Amino acid sequence: MKTRIRWALLFLVVAVVGAGLWLESDQGMLPGQDAVPSYDGYDYGRDDESRIIDIATQPSDLSPAFISECLFHDRILKEQLAASGWTLREHRYNSGNDIVPYCDGRLELMFMGDFPTLVAMASRPVCIVAITSHGYDTIIASGMRTPTDLKGLRVGYPPGSSARFTFERMLDVAHLTFADIISVPLQPRELEAALRDHRADAVIAWEPTASRILANVPDSHPAFRSETLTYAAMDLDFCERQPALQKALLAALLRAAHWGGLNEKNLYTGLNWIREAELDFTGKSAVAADRKWVSILRREGIDSPSFPMLPRDLSESGGRFNQQFLWLQGTGRLAATQDWKRIQSAIDFTVLPGLVSDGTQWQIDRFHYSPDKLHKAGGGRALK
Repeated sequence: MKTRIRWALLFLVVAVVGAGLWLESDQGMLPGQDAVPSYDGYDYGRDDESRIIDIATQPSDLSPAFISECLFHDRILKEQLAASGWTLREHRYNSGNDIVPYCDGRLELMFMGDFPTLVAMASRPVCIVAITSHGYDTIIASGMRTPTDLKGLRVGYPPGSSARFTFERMLDVAHLTFADIISVPLQPRELEAALRDHRADAVIAWEPTASRILANVPDSHPAFRSETLTYAAMDLDFCERQPALQKALLAALLRAAHWGGLNEKNLYTGLNWIREAELDFTGKSAVAADRKWVSILRREGIDSPSFPMLPRDLSESGGRFNQQFLWLQGTGRLAATQDWKRIQSAIDFTVLPGLVSDGTQWQIDRFHYSPDKLHKAGGGRALK
């Protein structure tokens, strides 16, 4: 009898330990569910004592990644910061939604899309000062389909992103409701395979994923597009405490845009930097230094005469940014008590034009980039 009890207890222990190991492994996760990166493990600063400017980047977001990579290779910026004892530190994230919780003073400069930027601005001391890409969310369908043709079909999209806003704009155009579509929540990196493997009849993606899907998935075609922007956002308290450092950072951003527009050789160099950063972060990258990727970079902003200036209508009531704000309120992601005037007051249209006027002082058209990164990443590979 005692022997049976001992064997039963041993079996129970093994079962519990085994279940624990299974739950800790990827096999213990729900299908399609991602491991949550431990961004809390990054080394942040909350004041000026460290003299480190913490920057949030997204290595997989093409045009913003070009700008941020230029900052970390910029010898002029390094010298300007070093003159007052400051340096940069990079923190890498999978998405803008992942960045938002750290916009509480731990980060000084952040590269984020429309929705994460609005959420951060509504609840944190965050302002936007420039755009780092001007692209589109694209609904890509298997076969030549119009928005109306998607009724009753499966549409894959990343929840919590501007893709849902695009989704609903498409439904309005097609006179459909959300109930008329079978929604399939997917992570951005799952979109291409889902369309190729016929797990979705259409997907919603932004660049560079959209161009990659259209190039790689046979018989895929754009069915609908909606404008989307990515911003350079900054901690307001830092900007007020350190206006010269803010100007040095944004002069470097202008310099990167000007350098990229000079010739394609510079864009090829930037694409190689992006590829290296993405490989270092996730272990894989589809980016290549070729004409296809150069074309996407140009289309997302480099070829625009005003890039990276903020659109003058960005703060207008009834404009696209305001519509997105109201949509977030309607879906409960922003409280109904949030005030649009708070967002308007945190859009700075003056700092970049001022730097252009003082272009010689801030060396916005002088270029001195290092082949290697001049600053170490505070968050290197993706943490699981």
